[in-house]
Amino acid sequence: MIDIHSHILPGVDDGPGDEEGTLALLRRMAADGITEVAATPHMLDGRYDVSRDRMLEGVERVRRLVEEEVPSLTVHPGAEVLVHPDLPDRLARGEVATLSEGGRYILVEMSFQVVPVELGRLLFEIQLKGVVPVLAHPERTRQVQRRPEILDPLVEAGVLMQINASSLTGDLGEAERGAALALVERGVAHIVASDAHDPVSRPSRMKEAQHLLMDLVGQEETDRMVAERPRRILAGEEVVVPMPGKLSGTNARRTGCRNTPIWKRVFSWQ
Repeated sequence: MIDIHSHILPGVDDGPGDEEGTLALLRRMAADGITEVAATPHMLDGRYDVSRDRMLEGVERVRRLVEEEVPSLTVHPGAEVLVHPDLPDRLARGEVATLSEGGRYILVEMSFQVVPVELGRLLFEIQLKGVVPVLAHPERTRQVQRRPEILDPLVEAGVLMQINASSLTGDLGEAERGAALALVERGVAHIVASDAHDPVSRPSRMKEAQHLLMDLVGQEETDRMVAERPRRILAGEEVVVPMPGKLSGTNARRTGCRNTPIWKRVFSWQ
């Protein structure tokens, strides 16, 4: 499995505080079936002073640890970037990181309360720069928990959705689990990632989530969510996803969309 969302860098954000904690987490992730992982510390969230350079330094530090202690893991650079009014400009100036530093995909997060009214405009501006937004754990946002369909227009416009393995397993709460399952049912959950922070309270739950998905969407779609799409994202390749719409069966097939530019869609959050 390939994980595009994790907090594994020591002493950088709310992930491990030191290298010992990082190693414990990485060993847990490897045991959970993860072979590649993107280090995605928080950026622009106002809590942690994480620059692109600091992230890259942390990744090199972890790569040295992995080479000696967990050689089965490959570590990629990245960031979890808070939706911010000047995010498109900072992206253009190279101040924020893209996934695997490939310049094609960026992992963004939003408030846990509401979908920001400016979200569509900001994601539109990011796409104008040739970068595809990947929205991190939308199932944790209260407004999405109440109305999962609110994400449909974004998906139709080419935004990818990443849900947390720990949401599917219920470790983050019943509201998160219900929303994650609803997004899977609607076909708008494209990638599952660990969002792991530590080996005890926020470990990787990828293997358990993989088993749950097998019952929900079958082998082929599960593989796409935990391996194929994440691999393509880290490689900077095109990702084809289904159009929104309730699944009619375990292996329901739907016509995919190829990241249709967001400016070709008009939508409202109300």
